Order: sequence, then structure tokens, then C-alpha cells
Amino acid sequence: MLYRLILQNYKSFRERTEFSMIPSSDSIHVASQNSPIPVLRDAAIYGPNASGKSNLIKALNFIQSFVLDNSVLENHRNDAFKFDKDYLSAPSAFVIEIKVANILGSSAFPVGRYACLFSFD
Repeated sequence: MLYRLILQNYKSFRERTEFSMIPSSDSIHVASQNSPIPVLRDAAIYGPNASGKSNLIKALNFIQSFVLDNSVLENHRNDAFKFDKDYLSAPSAFVIEIKVANILGSSAFPVGRYACLFSFD
């Protein structure tokens, strides 16, 4: 289960952008009771054209491909934010927090133009 995804310098996400399934303290949304941390049961991604909805899904697909097959980096192209020349050579950053088999985990990794610079759990 996805708890949180943080992106920076990836496609249309120049600044640090967070997609969180953790409800705010003033939230009226129903959280799942099967989790040690309150988490929303459902989410919707909506917004105007060119607001980054598809790029959020592409980021999730990239992370999935990276985790399942590290060779995805061999064909990785520079997907940095292209409208600011200062960001073109900077790495893209990904942070993901998930729960798998009742174990909460997180991983963060910056991906440069040609390779993953490092990762940690």
C-alpha cells in the first residue's frame, strides 16, 4: 500500500512535491482501520490539463521498473524538469513510503542522467 510519494526534478515536478495518503489532523475522510498509521482508503488524482497527473503515474511506473529491474537505468533518459536550465543537470529525486506484508518501509534515491546515485532503506 502506498503511503507517500515525494518527487523533485522529475518531468513537470521541479520543486519537492508530495502525494500523501496520510490524512491531515482536520480531515473528515475515513482512514483504514487495518493499519498502524492512519491511511486514506481511496484517493483521486484530478486537475486541469498539463498539471502533472500523468507524470505522477509515470513516476510510479518508473519506480516500479527500477525496483523490479535495475536495468531500466541503462535506457534511462534525462527526465528532469526542462523549463529551468539549472535543473537539467541535477538528479531527479524519489522518496516512496509503502507497507508490504504489514511492514512499513521507505526508500529514497536520486537518479542522475545515467544512473541511480544511491539508495537507502
